[in-house]
Amino acid sequence: MSAEKVQSSARELTAQVEAYFASIDRSDIAATLATMTPDCAIEYVTDGSRFEGRDAGVKAYFEKRNLNVLKSWHGNFWHVADPSNARVTTRFDVRRTDRGAAERTGDNVNIFEFEGSRIRRIAVWRGAGRQSR
Repeated sequence: MSAEKVQSSARELTAQVEAYFASIDRSDIAATLATMTPDCAIEYVTDGSRFEGRDAGVKAYFEKRNLNVLKSWHGNFWHVADPSNARVTTRFDVRRTDRGAAERTGDNVNIFEFEGSRIRRIAVWRGAGRQSR
């Protein structure tokens, strides 16, 4: 049997992206990590930070994030999917409230690269955040 690459559809890839964000909004680290490959990396292009390895750097990042974030929401998704190259670019709105801070809102763009149905890499561009009044 040959090791054939499994290609997911655009709908499957965008559903996985939305499942990733839903798990983040629930602060469900196990579900977030379940959307990723073991060698997943997240790079915040706008500030130069990078987290490597689902069970090491990425997990530590989300554990630290969850200590500070009281509430978050990601939505109003606008996806562009390229299933032949296993990529999804997503523009979305975010609302986030951290401990001791007012709610902030933003307009972000993420590029997701997949291996099969799992996220292998995420590049994040954060828009200028705004405090809600």
